Amino acid sequence: MLIPFWSEADSKGNNTAEKDTEEYKTFLASLTKAGYFHGEMEGGAKWTEREAEAFKGWKSARSSE
Repeated sequence: MLIPFWSEADSKGNNTAEKDTEEYKTFLASLTKAGYFHGEMEGGAKWTEREAEAFKGWKSARSSE
């Protein structure tokens, strides 16, 4: 499936524009450092599931600011 360059969502419905921000990358790095991903390989099924949960929480927290 091809996604137009202007699309803000990837093939799984994730907002890639927000994930490409320095703010989110810093958030993700802090989660990784804190052990949130339990040593799972980035991109693996469990890592991806946890990252999706983290993104929802991060997005929710930003919307309530």
